[in-house]
Amino acid sequence: RVRCSTTKLLRRLLLLALIAQLAEFELYVKAIVCNQRSSTIKLFDEFAATLQNQYFEVNGHKVYFLFDTPHLMKCIRNNLRAPHKVFIGTDIVDWSYIRELFEFSDPFKVKIGEKINIESYLQRFFSCKKVKFTAQVLSESVSVAMSVMIALGKLPATAKSTAYFIKQIDKLFDCLNSKTATSSTTGKMKYALSLTSEHLAFLQEAIKFISCWRFDSPRQSHTIRG
Repeated sequence: RVRCSTTKLLRRLLLLALIAQLAEFELYVKAIVCNQRSSTIKLFDEFAATLQNQYFEVNGHKVYFLFDTPHLMKCIRNNLRAPHKVFIGTDIVDWSYIRELFEFSDPFKVKIGEKINIESYLQRFFSCKKVKFTAQVLSESVSVAMSVMIALGKLPATAKSTAYFIKQIDKLFDCLNSKTATSSTTGKMKYALSLTSEHLAFLQEAIKFISCWRFDSPRQSHTIRG
C-alpha cells in the first residue's frame, strides 16, 4: 500500500527500485493498491497511467494501479451525506430513505434489520473510520428491509432505486473482499476470483452500473472516474 509523503521524484524512484529489487528474487509486483488521496492520484499520473491503461511497466512487467476496497465504500458513504444524492440515469439514490427505514417502529422492520441500531450505526456510518459500519448499513439485509417497506406502502416507490443500489454495493463489496478460496452455499461472492468464477461477469456489469453514477457535486469521485 502506498502512503505518499516524500517528494514526487524520490517517491517514484523508490517505488521503481523496490519493484526491481523484488523481481531479482522472482517476486513480481502485479499491482499497487492506493487510497484516493490527491498524492496517490498524482502518483498515478506520474507513471503516465491512464483510465484506459491503468498500469506502467518495469523491465517488461506490467504493474497495475488499484483503489482499495475500503476506500470504495468510504467514497460512497461520504457522497451520500445529506443533502447529497447519487443520480443513476433518471433514478435517485437518497440517504433520507435509509434513515426513514430505521425510524419506523414497525416490529417487522425491526426483525429484518435487527443487527443494526439506528443511532449508533448511523452516527458511526459517517464518523467512524472503520468500514464495517458502512458495510452493515449498505448491506443486503437493509436492501431487503427497504423492499418490504416499499411493498407495504411505508416507503415511496421512488425508494426502489436506493434499495437496488444498496443491494448492488453489497454484492460488489463481497466480490472485492473475498474471505475464502472456494465458493460456499451462501450464494455470495465472498471467495477468490478465478477465470471461471462468476466474479468476472458481475464486475463487467458493475462497470456499466458505476459508469452511470453522478454525484450532485461539481467534483466527481475518482472511484467512478476509473
